[in-house]
Amino acid sequence: MRTLDDLHIKENDRQAIREATAILRSRFPVRQVVLFGSKARGSDDAQSDIDLLVLTSRPVQQEEKDQMTDALFAVELQRAVVLNKLVVPLEQWEQGLYRVLPIHSEVARDGVLA
Repeated sequence: MRTLDDLHIKENDRQAIREATAILRSRFPVRQVVLFGSKARGSDDAQSDIDLLVLTSRPVQQEEKDQMTDALFAVELQRAVVLNKLVVPLEQWEQGLYRVLPIHSEVARDGVLA
């Protein structure tokens, strides 16, 4: 899988992704963060958001997902970006129903490690 350093995106977006990843890893049970969607494909435009797959070491309840959203709000404001996160336990991503969903193959094809 490619990394952020391999990707040709705006430096502001790259920094927003790095900051968001650092916050998520420091405060939550995050194993891996993967950029996917239009930014990862290089087909983004001025209105595109930043799609992040957040793989966790355990299931995360809605309250904790809300805390993630709150924690990332400062990055969104400072960097003038919109962060859209999909939070999934790593085990479910690798072995659960997600394996048969189109998003799984999209991430495998286009995903970028954050």
